[in-house]
Amino acid sequence: QELRAHAARSKRANMTPVARLNGTSDLNWDRVITAWPSIQFLDYTKNYGRMHTFLEGNLARNYHLTFSRSEYNEAECRKVLAMGGTVAVVFKGKLPETYLGAPVINGDLDDLRFRDPPGCVVGLLAKGRAKHDVSGFAVNADYGANPLPGECPKCDGRLAARGFGATRRHICTSCGHSK
Repeated sequence: QELRAHAARSKRANMTPVARLNGTSDLNWDRVITAWPSIQFLDYTKNYGRMHTFLEGNLARNYHLTFSRSEYNEAECRKVLAMGGTVAVVFKGKLPETYLGAPVINGDLDDLRFRDPPGCVVGLLAKGRAKHDVSGFAVNADYGANPLPGECPKCDGRLAARGFGATRRHICTSCGHSK
């Protein structure tokens, strides 16, 4: 019902209807998306398999996915960028010019990810509690692609702090090496 009304309003305004179905989830909406070919759908996902399927062209043509970086999936982010996909990254402080060797665009200007150039990082500025994040989720742009606590001695990945007190350790977000 809402999609029908949205499509009608967009048509009257001579605009392309756009919808994002997953706000905080990562659900499969393929049946809905294919039922509405006149609507451009977009989502963010941390599911590398789904992103890979999208990049191979095996999802509906009216559906666009952006891969979401977390403190645990930097190796997958590199693969997505190498395949020409886009990766959303939360940065603290400011947006860098590049990250993981890819240009960074300002993703806070709009949510029209299907218009982004292939192979770019969609930079989002940390908001709320993410401004004070120490888990590695939000990247400190002042430290480039390898923010504190440092670079992995085994690969070019970034170390992220895990745990508290005596159990605190650093784990590489690319290869899983623990230090």
